[in-house]
Amino acid sequence: MVGGGGRQRPAVVVDRTGPDGNIVRVDNTAQLLNKPKSLSILWKEWMFGVGRNKPARDFTTQERNAEKNKNVYTRRKPFWLLVGRMTNAGWTDQVACEVIQETYTIVTGKSSMTAILDGIRKDASHKPPIERGRLSVLPRR
Repeated sequence: MVGGGGRQRPAVVVDRTGPDGNIVRVDNTAQLLNKPKSLSILWKEWMFGVGRNKPARDFTTQERNAEKNKNVYTRRKPFWLLVGRMTNAGWTDQVACEVIQETYTIVTGKSSMTAILDGIRKDASHKPPIERGRLSVLPRR
């Protein structure tokens, strides 16, 4: 915790009835950032969580599919998988984010987070998947 001394709020868990009629527990700390400023912040959101939010990789199916998270989670997932593969191959997360930023800024002609994430998604979903230079956007088998 930065600044020290402060107490963290406990997670608030709410019981809701799911579509099948069973009670589903939804953790209110399972939230994604509204407008992240950089790819490295997105990676931290996946691995460690940002602020008091839990890491996105630890979201349950109900939390991923919650109305507030579903589209955002789906849009960011190909980026998280790409950085994960790059770090498993020996890249540092910072370098991986920088290379992705540079590559997709050139590919899309835009440097916005939306354009970069859309470029990664488009390349990953293309049949066969498109590889960009030093990046491997091949899907997992």
